[in-house]
Amino acid sequence: MAVTRVFSSPPVAGRPDTTLRQGAAGPIVEELQRKLGLAVDGKFGPATLEAVRRFQEANGLSSDGAVGAATWAKLALTSPPPASNPDQPPAASEPRPTNNTTRPPAPPPRPDTFTVPREPPASREGISADLLAEFDAYRGIATDDERIRALPRSVQLNVLEEVERHPANPDAARVVAYLARERGFALLPEKTANTLVNLLGGTNEVSRHARAQFDRLSSRQEFIKATDAEQARQIQQFFADPKSLPDITSDPPILPGRPDVPRITGPRDVPAHGFQGGAAPAREYLVEVGQTTTPVFVTTQAVQAGLFQHSLQEIAKGLGATPLETRKAIRQITIEPKTSRLDDHWHKTYGEAFKGSYMEVTFAGDVFVFPTKERRAKDEIQKALVHEVGHIQSGQLLGQNYDSAEWRRWDAAIASDGVAVSQYARTSKTEDFSETVTAFYAARGTPKERELRALMPARYALLRHHGVLS
Repeated sequence: MAVTRVFSSPPVAGRPDTTLRQGAAGPIVEELQRKLGLAVDGKFGPATLEAVRRFQEANGLSSDGAVGAATWAKLALTSPPPASNPDQPPAASEPRPTNNTTRPPAPPPRPDTFTVPREPPASREGISADLLAEFDAYRGIATDDERIRALPRSVQLNVLEEVERHPANPDAARVVAYLARERGFALLPEKTANTLVNLLGGTNEVSRHARAQFDRLSSRQEFIKATDAEQARQIQQFFADPKSLPDITSDPPILPGRPDVPRITGPRDVPAHGFQGGAAPAREYLVEVGQTTTPVFVTTQAVQAGLFQHSLQEIAKGLGATPLETRKAIRQITIEPKTSRLDDHWHKTYGEAFKGSYMEVTFAGDVFVFPTKERRAKDEIQKALVHEVGHIQSGQLLGQNYDSAEWRRWDAAIASDGVAVSQYARTSKTEDFSETVTAFYAARGTPKERELRALMPARYALLRHHGVLS
């Protein structure tokens, strides 16, 4: 993409008759960035434009983003703030309490008040020249296309940020850039447009699936030839269709730092433990992982013929790969010898797709692990624990009355975010809670976590408020 320099006279730093606009480059832009307190790269890009507009608004100027005589005059009287990332506009300052100021406990956040700061573009290091050339072509569309430039400013910046996540994956950049210049996209409400851009632009599991689905939709002739209004309708229909999402959240949880090694002590003989099928002898072991100790009850009976059950060591290893917040919510684990007595109920509910219960929980914190017809993969224990214990956490934190004030806040967060992490999450509010928690734990500490925060800010704020996410 060619860089355009726009000057009303030769570039002389700080002269009031020098007008700069987006696309300019060189020493004059470096001077501007120093005045604004930005990190200096000499390129008048989207972040510099946003900083200029913020400065103009704060100083009573026309916030057109063009740096003319009036803006230069104000800049000459302004001391630059501390340097910041050139791709991240400076955040508005927040009043800080003095030593004698006491803040009351924060109420649960409103769904529409939580925002996520913008992030710098992904690194281009180690990416082939061919991939970067293709990526730059789509980045050029995101920057220069007339349809995109006509979108609301928040949408324009969001499109560019999402495109810039993908220097190594030009196809992803293409889908986002092409979405933003679709005729029907311009008719969407601003909030819907931004959520859709976040959905298609991420590197996480939800975004990868949705992006592939939208790519297929936008390639169909009935979409390409549709009127603007019909395109908008098809886009919104796609946005509301559960099939745009993955079936379930399948990525395993990520633990901060090095996982603790589980330590098993025991056994202690228990003459009558409460298995699902009734009281029976068991051996109790204690599994210590970091700050938690979890009793695990193992049956002395043979496992039902033709089925596979986890060993104590596999359960312990699964606990060791499970987040601390999940382990704290578990009261005890029972390794069952037989299939769940609720399987008939679930078969009637879910039909032939249901293959048998793997784990079930109670709100008291009890986890029951059942034998299955197929041997489970090693990482399925921790994924299932995170999801099922999510039901324990939701019951303990939001209550067992699904019409409670806390659950109504969760309902409001679902409506505000306007998107879910999986098709399964859309089956009920309780599954939505568990699937959302599972998705955040699977993204923890990675760029994907930031993506999910931008995609589901209202739910994220509530999970932080209740301590489910630290």
